[in-house]
Amino acid sequence: MTDDEIMEIYRGWDDKTYAAIKEYVSMFHQPWPVYGPHDIELIECCIKKKMSIDDLLTDDEIYDKYYKGIIY
Repeated sequence: MTDDEIMEIYRGWDDKTYAAIKEYVSMFHQPWPVYGPHDIELIECCIKKKMSIDDLLTDDEIYDKYYKGIIY
């Protein structure tokens, strides 16, 4: 999928979240999870650390903030 095709998934989302996800998609060329947290803080943290959501370390404080207690 191209970045533009990926961004079609998020059509209609609020402007701030859409912009953050667009930056994420431009960096990693993969979608942000549709099901799960869509908090801009988490998206921007991944961008800042240059780590996709899948690569975010489980001992990272931001990971703990959003995923603590979730059973996989």
